[in-house]
Amino acid sequence: MTNISPRGRMILVKSDSEESRVSELGIVTPSAVELERKAVGTVVAVSPMFENVTPPYDIGIPKVGDKIIYGIFAGEQIKTRENSKEVEYRLLYCSDDHDNEILAFIR
Repeated sequence: MTNISPRGRMILVKSDSEESRVSELGIVTPSAVELERKAVGTVVAVSPMFENVTPPYDIGIPKVGDKIIYGIFAGEQIKTRENSKEVEYRLLYCSDDHDNEILAFIR
């Protein structure tokens, strides 16, 4: 886990790109082929302003653990080292207006 804490209307998403590099048959695919799969991730942290939102205002606000799809070039890319392994995160803007960088939830 990282010590990055999003502020404002931001969420932190861990990219699932590393997990998707190996196909079901065990074949490792080049990262260029995986470009579109990088748009899938898991929410690992949300801004404190989203933590106490109650229904019906919580529609569209992600929670820690949610799987989401976001734009390939959305947000700010952050790479860190965890357990001697490079991990990619995205800091995304989350709002109920048209500027939202979250495209869909995976349920």
